[in-house]
Amino acid sequence: MQPEATIMVVDDEPGARVTLCGILEDAGYRVIGVEKGADALRLIQRSPCKVVVTDIKLPDVDGMEILELAKEANPEAAVIMMTGYASMETAVEAVNRGAYAYFVKPVNPDELKTTIANALKQQGLSEENKRLIDELQRSNSLLARANEELRSEITGREHMEKALRESEEKFRTFMETASDLMHITDDAGKFTYVNQSMARTLGYSKEEVTGMHISRVLGGRISGDTFVSKSKDLITKGEISFEDTWIARDGKEIYGELKVVAIYDGNGRYAGSRGVFRDLTERKRVELELQKKNQQLDAQNDELQLQAQELRKQRQELIEKTREAEEASQAKSDFLASMSHELRTPLSVIIGFSELMLDGIPGEINDEQKQCLNDILGSGQRLLNLVNDVLDLSRVEARKMELKRTDFDLAEVINTAASAVMPTFAAKKQSLDIEIAEGSLRVHADKHRIWQVLANLLTNSAKFTPAGGKLKIEASKVDNRCKVSVIDDGIGIEKEDQERIFEPFCQLDNSMTKEKSGVGLGLAVAKQIVEKHGGRIWVESEYGKGSRFIFTIPLVRDNARSISTGASYER
Repeated sequence: MQPEATIMVVDDEPGARVTLCGILEDAGYRVIGVEKGADALRLIQRSPCKVVVTDIKLPDVDGMEILELAKEANPEAAVIMMTGYASMETAVEAVNRGAYAYFVKPVNPDELKTTIANALKQQGLSEENKRLIDELQRSNSLLARANEELRSEITGREHMEKALRESEEKFRTFMETASDLMHITDDAGKFTYVNQSMARTLGYSKEEVTGMHISRVLGGRISGDTFVSKSKDLITKGEISFEDTWIARDGKEIYGELKVVAIYDGNGRYAGSRGVFRDLTERKRVELELQKKNQQLDAQNDELQLQAQELRKQRQELIEKTREAEEASQAKSDFLASMSHELRTPLSVIIGFSELMLDGIPGEINDEQKQCLNDILGSGQRLLNLVNDVLDLSRVEARKMELKRTDFDLAEVINTAASAVMPTFAAKKQSLDIEIAEGSLRVHADKHRIWQVLANLLTNSAKFTPAGGKLKIEASKVDNRCKVSVIDDGIGIEKEDQERIFEPFCQLDNSMTKEKSGVGLGLAVAKQIVEKHGGRIWVESEYGKGSRFIFTIPLVRDNARSISTGASYER
């Protein structure tokens, strides 16, 4: 059941209406009972309800009108129709017009509560479904953006490849000019002509190249039988081209493409060839570089995919661990709450009978018996306080602590808390001063819980302050909040311990504090109560020089400037 769910009950029969409202309120719902249909229509227009239970036959308005308006104001609203004159046609019409359920009076309370619980659960699932759809849409948007970035990257790669092809084409065009390495050979494969670019590139003079066999400048791949095979292809086909490395005079290798066209004489016999060698060294370098970059990109993509898989795995593990931790925490809180309830009853009996015997109601007791009863009573009260602290802590952790907020003057609660702890101060001959802002410091909070926070802080400070020590309470306005400080001149707290003292069951590892009573729940409960009020609690302390425990809670309105009231308690 959802605590915030509001249910409207519309019925002109007072007895039936009051009965239904009582049943639903006992089930924990917030219920609005309405007698007239017109009033129900106005309330629905002003503040749509999650569930409406209405009689079909009303004196002034047809229940179907309430059904239509409730669905219009809140399409997810569950409207449950009731009638004392049941008919199949009426039920079918109500359901067809959007009614969630149809009951014939008298209504079975358990069936009604079950139907309402199912309706609220269905609404919750619908809201969760909408949230998941929104999350899926956001994920799809992110995926679309990632795809767009990938397409952009692919487009960039295509531009690079296009640039490479254009560069190659420019090289081809350029090499067909006079600056190409051009040559002419006879039918035996000897150079009869080379242009200046070829001679200069190979490191020879034109005269030295002339008469040289072409195999001398070709790489080791084109020689012997291979050269003969290429020559036969040239004679047969009339044109061949292949890539090879030419060797210059100084041993430098020049990678390129050699295109050769056959020359025939007037009788059609092979007479030699004309060739152009295009330098493709740069293209080869770019191809190798591009290939290397593609391999790097592929490796990076593989690594990113592995990282993504690992992140998904870690996220799932984190979700599982979080769920397990929440279940363990809930089980612990349920156990503590159950044990606390079980212990409070016998403790209350022990304390009650101890007080009766001390009052002499069962009969007179001697001094030794009275001392034993006082010991029993004191121990029982300390154990009951411990049980109450455990119960409060478990309620907060289980999110079951409810605050009864009211507007009240904080000075009154400070004084009552100080009076309640005064026997503790008197036992150790400690003094307490109180300084409160002049005027009224009105706060919006749970009066009992704020009293509990003050009592816990005062008890804790008294516990760690030596006999004859001094304590002080200060309350003042800071912006729109009330700031309360509990100050002592006790043993103080070391810096590394100032955060963990608010943790449940925390007891400081100090020879001075080991002698003190308690199990370390008072400050933890105080912290949970203050934070539940939307405030903050912390400590300022220097070891050996005392401590200042401070908390803040919201004010109702602006208050007067802070000056001392002069209040003082001393024993």
